[in-house]
Amino acid sequence: MIFGTLFYLVEILATGDAVGTMPFAIAIGAIFALTAFGERRRQRKAEQIRE
Repeated sequence: MIFGTLFYLVEILATGDAVGTMPFAIAIGAIFALTAFGERRRQRKAEQIRE
Protein backbone atom coordinates (compact mmCIF):
# COMPACT_ATOMS: atom_id res chain seq x y z
CA MET A 1 0.00 0.00 0.00
CA ILE A 2 3.02 2.25 0.25
CA PHE A 3 3.23 2.44 -3.53
CA GLY A 4 -0.42 3.39 -3.74
CA THR A 5 0.10 6.15 -1.18
CA LEU A 6 3.11 7.50 -3.05
CA PHE A 7 1.22 7.39 -6.33
CA TYR A 8 -1.70 9.18 -4.70
CA LEU A 9 0.54 11.98 -3.42
CA VAL A 10 2.17 12.41 -6.82
CA GLU A 11 -1.23 12.53 -8.53
CA ILE A 12 -2.50 15.15 -6.07
CA LEU A 13 0.50 17.32 -6.87
CA ALA A 14 0.03 16.81 -10.61
CA THR A 15 -3.74 17.25 -10.87
CA GLY A 16 -4.88 18.95 -7.67
CA ASP A 17 -7.85 16.54 -7.53
CA ALA A 18 -7.53 14.61 -4.26
CA VAL A 19 -10.78 12.65 -4.50
CA GLY A 20 -10.66 11.64 -8.17
CA THR A 21 -7.33 9.84 -7.90
CA MET A 22 -8.15 7.84 -4.76
CA PRO A 23 -9.68 4.76 -6.46
CA PHE A 24 -6.81 4.54 -8.93
CA ALA A 25 -4.23 4.88 -6.15
CA ILE A 26 -5.95 2.13 -4.17
CA ALA A 27 -5.93 -0.12 -7.23
CA ILE A 28 -2.22 0.52 -7.87
CA GLY A 29 -1.40 -0.18 -4.21
CA ALA A 30 -3.44 -3.40 -4.26
CA ILE A 31 -1.72 -4.61 -7.43
CA PHE A 32 1.72 -4.01 -5.95
CA ALA A 33 0.73 -5.66 -2.65
CA LEU A 34 -0.68 -8.74 -4.37
CA THR A 35 2.42 -8.99 -6.53
CA ALA A 36 4.68 -8.80 -3.48
CA PHE A 37 2.69 -11.45 -1.59
CA GLY A 38 2.68 -13.72 -4.63
CA GLU A 39 6.43 -13.36 -5.07
CA ARG A 40 7.08 -14.16 -1.40
CA ARG A 41 4.88 -17.23 -1.72
CA ARG A 42 6.71 -18.31 -4.87
CA GLN A 43 10.08 -17.90 -3.17
CA ARG A 44 8.95 -19.96 -0.16
CA LYS A 45 7.77 -22.76 -2.43
CA ALA A 46 11.02 -22.65 -4.41
CA GLU A 47 13.01 -22.82 -1.17
CA GLN A 48 11.03 -25.86 0.00
CA ILE A 49 11.70 -27.65 -3.30
CA ARG A 50 15.46 -27.05 -2.97
CA GLU A 51 15.65 -28.56 0.52
